[in-house]
Amino acid sequence: MREIPVRRPSARDAVAVEPAASPIPWRFVAIAWTLVCFIFRRKRDGDPLHLGQFEIRSAPLIARSIRSISVTLRSGLRHARVAHGAGMAYGGEGAPTDRRERAVPRFAAIPRWPGGRLTATRRASTLGSVFIHVVRHAESMANIGKSSEVDCDLSDLGRGQVAAVARELASIGIDRVLTSPYRRALLTATGIARVAGVMCESLPELHEHQPNALPSPWPLMRPCDIGSHFPDVMIADCLADEAWHRAPETDAHVLERMAKVIAAIERRFDGASRVALVTHGSPAGKLVQAFLAVADATRAEIAIANASITTFEIVGAKRYVRAVSRVEHLRDAAPVSAESWVNGVQPALL
Repeated sequence: MREIPVRRPSARDAVAVEPAASPIPWRFVAIAWTLVCFIFRRKRDGDPLHLGQFEIRSAPLIARSIRSISVTLRSGLRHARVAHGAGMAYGGEGAPTDRRERAVPRFAAIPRWPGGRLTATRRASTLGSVFIHVVRHAESMANIGKSSEVDCDLSDLGRGQVAAVARELASIGIDRVLTSPYRRALLTATGIARVAGVMCESLPELHEHQPNALPSPWPLMRPCDIGSHFPDVMIADCLADEAWHRAPETDAHVLERMAKVIAAIERRFDGASRVALVTHGSPAGKLVQAFLAVADATRAEIAIANASITTFEIVGAKRYVRAVSRVEHLRDAAPVSAESWVNGVQPALL
């Protein structure tokens, strides 16, 4: 039989190939789809998009989403160009036989989003900000006048508030929980940490403001008690010595202590960190004053509600107070008895 010569395609044939469509429109489609999904998710959860909340929670999410989308599309385009230049070029290995297939190159598979679905709990942030969420412990028995103990337990409503504030902070996204070593603060902090899936550690400087001397014998839990009832909490070494708790204290002393807490957090945590501080009413108000560099704590008093969230943002040398004593996440909080409390934390210690 006569062998028919086959002409290999030349570079001149490749000139007539239809150029690949630009991926830029798809980037905008992806960004729009991310924003739509975010808004519908907030509506599904029953959380209205207030302007203050949108500034706190939506902006970092949108920034992370845009950066992830941009990086992913650039990566997909780069892989596509490599694949088109190597495996799909005319005459190369694996080249398509049909000219209509050659006319429009097929892009390589775009990799999955880093870490799966884009949600508000993603840890990375493109803003380089340190967010500090100050949480006053949930309602205690002393708050409703049913206990005079220094280290009292949470009330039934307080246990319901723990679940509510834990869900809220988990949806915002936090990296670590620092807490006062008091029982009511530990119960609140461990609930937040387990729902958010982060580490919890004690920070003695967040302890309650005691205007009077502590009674004898020692009324607070010792490190062995904390380790027994709260095994997931990292215990500070200084708790072994009773000198860690200063009492009595004036407002000026508490303000100075909270200024040291802010300075320590700035030194310890870099950009894109999100820290939750669980403390008490007076220290939480003094944290706001210390953050704003207020010199005289007696000039004004800042009231902080139980299980509320106060949010600070540090961007370089700039400081922003994003919210103070925010409580809308508590509107559906219902009382929970100690016996039925299975929100991922220990039952109340009686």
